[in-house]
Amino acid sequence: MKKKVKFQVGDIFLIPFEDGRFGAGRILKRDEATMFVELYKMRPLNDPSLFELNHINTNEAIFKIWCYDEGIRKGEWNVAGHKEVELPVKMPGFWDKSAYGKYYLIPGADTHEGDISQKKEIQKEEIGDASPYGIGGSGYVEKVYAKKLKEIDLF
Repeated sequence: MKKKVKFQVGDIFLIPFEDGRFGAGRILKRDEATMFVELYKMRPLNDPSLFELNHINTNEAIFKIWCYDEGIRKGEWNVAGHKEVELPVKMPGFWDKSAYGKYYLIPGADTHEGDISQKKEIQKEEIGDASPYGIGGSGYVEKVYAKKLKEIDLF
C-alpha cells in the first residue's frame, strides 16, 4: 500500500526534470484536486539534498499555474520545506485560445476556473504575463518550467 502524502498551502516541493536535475515550486492555493503553484527562477540543482530555503527566498517566481495535485500525491514532487503564503494571493489573468483562433483573457479567481463572467476577447499581443487557461498535469508543468528556464538561460 502506498503511503499517503500530506501537503498544504505553503509547501515547497522539488520538481524533477527529464535530465535528472531539479527545480522548486510552492503551493499558493488549493481547490479540490488542483493547486495553484509558483515555480522559481533558479538554476536547476543536480542533487535534491542540496536544496535550501534560500533558493526560493532569493529567487522570484518565473511562472504560476493551476495543476493537478498528482505530482505531490504520487510522490513525483517531493515536499522539501514550507514557507507561509502571504494572503491574499494576487491571481494572474489567464489566456485562452478558441478553436477559431480568437484569444481571450479571463481574470484570475480563487478557483482554477477563473472569473468566466469577465472573459473578454483580446489580441494575441495582449496576453502579456497571463498564464495559460486550464489545469496542467505534472508532466506538462515540468515541461513548461524547463522551457521558461531555458528562455532566460538558466537551464
